[in-house]
Amino acid sequence: MHVMNGSSFTRTVDAARVGGCAALANVIMAMPSEAAGKIFDFNLTLPIVATEFLLLMLVLDNVWFKPVGKVLDERDAKIRSKLTEMKDNSAEIQRLQDEAESIIGEARKEAQDAIAQAKAEAESQCAAKLAEAKGKVDQELEQAVAALQAQKEASMAGVDEQVKKLSDEIVSKLLPV
Repeated sequence: MHVMNGSSFTRTVDAARVGGCAALANVIMAMPSEAAGKIFDFNLTLPIVATEFLLLMLVLDNVWFKPVGKVLDERDAKIRSKLTEMKDNSAEIQRLQDEAESIIGEARKEAQDAIAQAKAEAESQCAAKLAEAKGKVDQELEQAVAALQAQKEASMAGVDEQVKKLSDEIVSKLLPV
């Protein structure tokens, strides 16, 4: 056995009322109209429905369709103007691109000239240092050759004396005088 409290009972009663009202509305709507066998009723409701339809059309046209159409037209015009600007800008973009390429070409040429100039300076400095070093080496070589020549001459002079002494000694030992 199910015991109902106060709130569930009121919900059940409310649901029964709603169901009863819906059933009563369906019965009233299903009742036959004044004349049996007529499909349409051409009384005062037809002009009222037609007027409501025309008013709805006017309201929707003014409230919804015109503003939306205006926004769409503005968007279309904006897109078309941007497309036209892009087509017009293509020549300017090409000009800027050509200008950038010429600037880059000039910069490359300047860089190559600077590199060639630096190379030439380095080669000339290297040649000057090489000539200076070669001059020092040649001078030192000449000094060394001169010193060796002086030693040779001194040695030769000393050798001549020794040869003379040795030859005198050999002669004196071989030939007793």
